[in-house]
Amino acid sequence: MSQSQIIFWRSDDAALPILTMPKTAPLKFLFNAFLAHHRYDKRGASGVIIIDLEWNCGSDCAGFDEILQIGAVRISAFGGCILDTFNVHVRPCVNTALHPAAAILPELWHSFADGVCFPVAFLKFREWARHEKDYAAWGEDDFRVLQQNVLFWNLPPLSIRAVFNLQRGFGQHLGTAAQIALCKAVSYCKIPVSFTFHDALNDAVYAALLTSWITLHDLVVPPRAAGFRHCWRWSSTPFLPPTKKRSKYLSSTQAVLNFPRMRQQNCPICGQKLWVQSWFQWQDSENYYAPLLCTEHAGFLCRLTLTAHNGLYRGCSAMVCADRRELLRFHTACAGNLLVCQNYKKFCARIEERLQCFL
Repeated sequence: MSQSQIIFWRSDDAALPILTMPKTAPLKFLFNAFLAHHRYDKRGASGVIIIDLEWNCGSDCAGFDEILQIGAVRISAFGGCILDTFNVHVRPCVNTALHPAAAILPELWHSFADGVCFPVAFLKFREWARHEKDYAAWGEDDFRVLQQNVLFWNLPPLSIRAVFNLQRGFGQHLGTAAQIALCKAVSYCKIPVSFTFHDALNDAVYAALLTSWITLHDLVVPPRAAGFRHCWRWSSTPFLPPTKKRSKYLSSTQAVLNFPRMRQQNCPICGQKLWVQSWFQWQDSENYYAPLLCTEHAGFLCRLTLTAHNGLYRGCSAMVCADRRELLRFHTACAGNLLVCQNYKKFCARIEERLQCFL
């Protein structure tokens, strides 16, 4: 195929119309065709943004992964059509020498030729993303690195309601806790490899196509104990025990578990706001556990203890150290009762309503 490339699109169960497009600008041709076909109005769009990053692990600033490319696509819903795309190369300002793993990627040399500094690139991305609050990525590292760069440059963070880990959802769909590489997932689903991997925009496109194989259940239901062992990296940074939070007396245990003061926690190191989505009950007792993930300092455990008085219930929650004892109790709780918070159920219902339009 010297003059053109053939792209196959999958929609639900059927393979789609085949688009023959010029090799010189395949992405522009492809997405212009989609925009024209779906008559997409960019001013009033709402959907999910799938983001992918390429970064450089340099030695000039210890532990700092400097972003070199931001690629993203906006999809109407998980499994829906691609509505819009974003791509920008970032000029390295901290780690000017490319890591050997990054140096072999030809696309990243565009960062030196026509890249912009990260604050400008991030501002462009914010303007493109507009009011979207639902984000997804293939794995957890992209948002960790994005958070790191935003903090480094002292920029206002994105307004995010939920972040979905497509890699974990895909593994959940296949019944494995292993971290499946994007290229292997594409090969497994027999998606034609029309674009090169390790280009941020191309990888975001592949991740968007793979959402057709990931169900809502895979995305919103937390994995059980084995999944947490493999998919979560628990924080090893020591911290002082934060102040315990107590709820007022409420009429039921479910009301306590849904109470905002019990669900809203903070990273004990940086103070990042974290929300409990589900509680795991430990051995039918009054103790409940919830995993929380800080984009900067990895995973933490939140423990809630219920007390009863005159037919009313009160909760006491606190972030606890993920030591051997607490992790053992947590993994035991993961095999027991799962209680999804009411607000999170409503959010999942809204996502499911969006999905119904494309089933």
